[in-house]
Amino acid sequence: MAAEPRVAIGAAAADAAAADAAPPAQPEIPVTLLTAVTGSYLPRVEVSINGSDPIPMMIDTGTNFMVVFPNAITNPTTPVFDTGIDQNIDYDGSSASGTIARARVEVGGVVTSPGDVAFLDATSCTPHCLGYQDDIGGVIGIGQRLSDAHNAGDPRNDLFSPLAQLGDEQSVGFTVDFTAAHPVIRVGRPADAGETDTVLQREQDGDRFYPSGQPVYFEPEVCWSIEFQGDHAKACNDTVFDTGQSGGMIRGEQFKPLVDPVYSTPEPGSGAQLLGWLKTGATVSWASSATAEPYAEIEEPGVAPYRYGLYTENANQTFNAGNGFYLKHTIGFDNTTGEVIISATAGTPTGPTEVHADAGTESLTAHWAAPQDAGGSAITQYLIRVTPVDGGDPVTGKADADARHKKVDGLVAGKAYWVSVAAVNDVGTGLRVRADSQVIPTAAAPGPTPPATPTAAPTPAGTPAPALANTGGGAESASGVLWGVLLLGGAGAALLLLRRRMRRS
Repeated sequence: MAAEPRVAIGAAAADAAAADAAPPAQPEIPVTLLTAVTGSYLPRVEVSINGSDPIPMMIDTGTNFMVVFPNAITNPTTPVFDTGIDQNIDYDGSSASGTIARARVEVGGVVTSPGDVAFLDATSCTPHCLGYQDDIGGVIGIGQRLSDAHNAGDPRNDLFSPLAQLGDEQSVGFTVDFTAAHPVIRVGRPADAGETDTVLQREQDGDRFYPSGQPVYFEPEVCWSIEFQGDHAKACNDTVFDTGQSGGMIRGEQFKPLVDPVYSTPEPGSGAQLLGWLKTGATVSWASSATAEPYAEIEEPGVAPYRYGLYTENANQTFNAGNGFYLKHTIGFDNTTGEVIISATAGTPTGPTEVHADAGTESLTAHWAAPQDAGGSAITQYLIRVTPVDGGDPVTGKADADARHKKVDGLVAGKAYWVSVAAVNDVGTGLRVRADSQVIPTAAAPGPTPPATPTAAPTPAGTPAPALANTGGGAESASGVLWGVLLLGGAGAALLLLRRRMRRS
C-alpha cells in the first residue's frame, strides 16, 4: 500500500521524505541454536500448523520442504487436510514416510503463510526421526529447490519451502544470520553485497518455476581447497550450505591423505559410509571459482562443529558445508536472481593494511601492517598465500602475531604471483587482503665459469716427430702410439711415424 501524502516544513520535511524512502523492516524469525548430544548444534524455530501448539522444528537449508514427525501436531484450531498422496524423504541416517498434507503455517510467531502449505505429514521414521534425541518435532526446509512433483495433478500439493510461500514481498529471498547474540532468519530480499562480500551466482534449473512464479535454481558451485602439512587437494563442486548437517561432507579420492581413517557401517537411509575425519589442524578454504582468491578459511576443522568427513559414493563428489559454516558467516539467498551473498566472517579481524611484496631469488617477501580492528580477540597469527596468476596451486606460509613480513621460498623465477595476507584470532581467519601488484621472482645468478681445458698447438708442416721409445708391442703398440700422435701432433706427424715403422719392419 502506498504511503499517504504528507505535508511538512523545513527539516521535518526531509525527515518525512527519508522515512517514506526507507525500505520496510524485514521480519526476523528468532532462532535458538540448540546444542545437540553429538556436540554440534541444531538451529531450532517454533512452528504452528493451523493454530496448533508450537512444534520445535529444525531449520534446514539442505531440505526444500517441511516434514512434520508423527504425533507432533497437537490442538490445531482447524483440521489438517490429508491428500492421501504417499511421500517419503531420506536424510543421511534416517528417513520419514507418510502422506502429503496441507495447512496454514506460522513460523516463529513472526510470519504466516497466506494460504495452505503442502508438507509431509509423517506416520513413521526409520530407524528414528531426525533430531529425536533433542525433542525435534519436524524439519522446516528452507532450501530453494522445487523438490517434488507428485502432486496428483494439483499444484497445491507441490512440496517446496514454506519461506517461498509467504507472498510477493517476503518470498523473494531470506538471510540466515547466526553470528549475532540473538540468531535470526531475516525474511525478504537480502541486502546488497558490499566490498567484502562474496557473491555466488547460480544457474536456473531449466524452465522450472515455483507455483508462486519464482524461478528455481541449482545449488551454487564452490571451489574447496584443503591443506595439511604439505598435502593439498581441491575440487569444484555443487555445494549445500546446510544448517541441518552438523559436520561438513567431502567426497573424492584426492582427499584421502588429508583424513584420519575411521571404520563405520553405511548410514541407514543413505548408504553413505564415513571413511575418515579431516585431520585436526588442516586448513579448509573456499573460493567462488577455480582461479579466484580464497575468501574464507577454517583453521581447525577437526574441532567440533567444524568437522569435515570423507564419505564414499556420490560420483559428483558433492560438498556439504555443514551448519558450522553459519556460525561465522551471514548468508543471503535471493530467490529472484539466484545470487548467494556471503558476508565477511563475523568476529574475526579486519584485513591487514599496507599489504605489498618484494621479489627475491625464486622467492618473495610479503609485508603488511596490523589490521585496524582485531575483531574483539587478540590476533594469534598471520596467513600468507602466494597464488600463481595462471591459477596453479598456492604456496602458503604462517607468521607470528607480532611479525610484519614473511619470506616465501620455492617459487618459479619469471612466473607472476598474487600475494595476500589474512589475520587470525580465536574466532577464525579474517578478511584476506591482496597486494595491488603482481610479483615476479628473479632467477638465481649463474655460478663462476670453469677454466677452459688447454689444447696443444698444431705442429707446423715438415717438423720432425719426437722420438718415441719402441715398446715392442707390435701392432697394438703402433696403434697406441698412433692415437697419441694424433692427439699431440696432428695427422701429418702420425703419417710420418707410421711410414718409418713400416720401413723398419
